[in-house]
Amino acid sequence: MKKNQQGLSLVELLIAMALGLVLMGGVIHVFLSSRMVFSTQQAISRVQESGRLAMEFIAEDTRMAGYMGCLDRTIQPEIAITTPDAFWENFEEPVRGYPSGDLPVGLNLNPAPVDGSDTLVIRSARGAMHYLSEKNITNSLKIFPGTNQGITIKAEEPVVVSNCVSARIFKPATVSAGGAGSASTITHGGGWGEGNSPSENFDVGAEMIPVSTTIYYIANNPANRPALYQKIGTSPAVEIIEGVESMALTFGLDTTGDNVVDSYKTTASMAAVDWPKASSVRVELLVQSNEANVLEDAQSYHFRDAMQDAPEDRRLRQVFSSLIAVRGRVN
Repeated sequence: MKKNQQGLSLVELLIAMALGLVLMGGVIHVFLSSRMVFSTQQAISRVQESGRLAMEFIAEDTRMAGYMGCLDRTIQPEIAITTPDAFWENFEEPVRGYPSGDLPVGLNLNPAPVDGSDTLVIRSARGAMHYLSEKNITNSLKIFPGTNQGITIKAEEPVVVSNCVSARIFKPATVSAGGAGSASTITHGGGWGEGNSPSENFDVGAEMIPVSTTIYYIANNPANRPALYQKIGTSPAVEIIEGVESMALTFGLDTTGDNVVDSYKTTASMAAVDWPKASSVRVELLVQSNEANVLEDAQSYHFRDAMQDAPEDRRLRQVFSSLIAVRGRVN
């Protein structure tokens, strides 16, 4: 009599193992697909956040280019600096761009800008507002700080004083802080007596604000990742947003003086006579994901008015573009 078979036959075992492998492969495929989708979505979110924040930083300062307090931006302040620095104190050019490799001689930015990216320069009043407490009748000015702030004006650093009709940019020789409830005293070279021209007469309530030159550019950070950097005056450059790979600038020009943009030029095509006419800036930022191998294939994108092929790092890249009007220069 034949004994009853117990357990699985070899064929049944092989079939079960094959089915298990198929099921396991499906589970792994679903897991990897879900992981790829999650990584891509996370990269998209981070890239969009980085691009938005970077553009906000640039737009806020660009809109204020040429700001000199309450002075109408069509009026050029008097520059009362004996030997103004050709770059840092060139306040006749509120906004300026430099193409890659064409920065002024002696402007040694640290870290150095990457190749292929424009540099944006903005000049304006920047910082806390102060107010004259006495009429300017000697070579000194008496000022009070604004509400809930201290004196931020420093000796040998440019400031603008404005009465909304005229303005003067100068470097204080000395700054003597007053006690509680007392005005601070700022001295300057040259007599500003009442007999001088009206442009040098500033009465009680006139504004005084520090002025400076701000630079935005792209450089590699210590981790060798591209980032947006900001440099204000002689202070060290500060990393603002990591992942910003390149910046392209186009300037809108008001060639007829009617506060309407008449033409656009790229940074490289701008001539020296064009910069005082710049009334708007179109900023393009190319932002990349922090992680490589996010995409299955390298992508293409539209940047600098042309289709560009990304490197083979399979990072996610996105272009952000914004047209920014300089306040007071465009209707």
